[in-house]
Amino acid sequence: MADDVYLRTYRKYGGRKGGLTAVNDLINKLPLAADRVRVMEGLERTGRWEIKWHHTAREGVKHRDDGFVKAYLGRED
Repeated sequence: MADDVYLRTYRKYGGRKGGLTAVNDLINKLPLAADRVRVMEGLERTGRWEIKWHHTAREGVKHRDDGFVKAYLGRED
């Protein structure tokens, strides 16, 4: 699965207690915002992760330029 490394990180660092912080820290190691957005879009597509997006508007069009993982929506086992 595309989100395996993030799911393992989430579970390794305590799930809801510290896992979301660890997942966001892992994503933030990517140097380019475009790469972070691509990863978060992939996580969101799985239906198991909720992403809080940050948008900027250019010429009246909103663009995702960053965000963070807000919640894991999958099973906690």
